[in-house]
Amino acid sequence: MPKWLQERRRQWAELRALANQFAEKAKEAFGKVSVWLYGSVARGDFNFWSDVDVLLVAEDLPKHPLERVGLAAQINTARC
Repeated sequence: MPKWLQERRRQWAELRALANQFAEKAKEAFGKVSVWLYGSVARGDFNFWSDVDVLLVAEDLPKHPLERVGLAAQINTARC
């Protein structure tokens, strides 16, 4: 396998692991949740400028969007 492809696979695995860490932190914070990875990382066609798109579905979250964003930021700063 070419080295560039090995590196690409390593990067993809690293990004998926990051999403899994976020999912685990979300489960610790919110209990039963569904976490979905989507977008370029999920498809494998990510690039240097890509972000990691994660959809989190949970019950009993705050109704106000800014409060929900704050909770997500707390999970993310736990260094996923």
